[in-house]
Amino acid sequence: SARRILQRMNVRVVCTTDDPVDTLEHHLILKEERSFPVKVLPAFRPDKALAVDSPVLFNDWVEQLEAATGMDIADYTSFLAAIRKRHDFFHEVGCRLSDHGIEHPYAAAHSGKDARQAFDKARQGRKPTAGEALKYKSAVMIELARMNAEKDWTQQFHLGALRNVNSRALKT
Repeated sequence: SARRILQRMNVRVVCTTDDPVDTLEHHLILKEERSFPVKVLPAFRPDKALAVDSPVLFNDWVEQLEAATGMDIADYTSFLAAIRKRHDFFHEVGCRLSDHGIEHPYAAAHSGKDARQAFDKARQGRKPTAGEALKYKSAVMIELARMNAEKDWTQQFHLGALRNVNSRALKT
């Protein structure tokens, strides 16, 4: 079994990749299970929080975030509050790692107004321009970095990773 392999390999900790909207139900069960010596901890993977350049995907995810937090996300400020609520929940479950799959570092000069405008545009189903999306992503990444720093989490980046390259596997 997978558990036995982990034990035979003397694995002490396994970190999974989890979306902020995930329930972490399996982590909660494993946290209480004393017979399994391997710690299985979530890693916070908020990639979809950056997806304003895909408004349909983004809005579907924001609706899932609303459901996961029980919050109404009416604007950029409440969006960040909902992400923080999930960040806090992940911390309670044992998460100490934020994991980001991004194309390149997002570091455009921006203002709160820039982030709010791109967020609002995406929420209205309109695609922000590339420049607007970059400013939004830069702003969100800084907010996530602040949350991580407050809790002394590690923040890791997978820059330019190729994903979903097997079209046949994606169809199944």
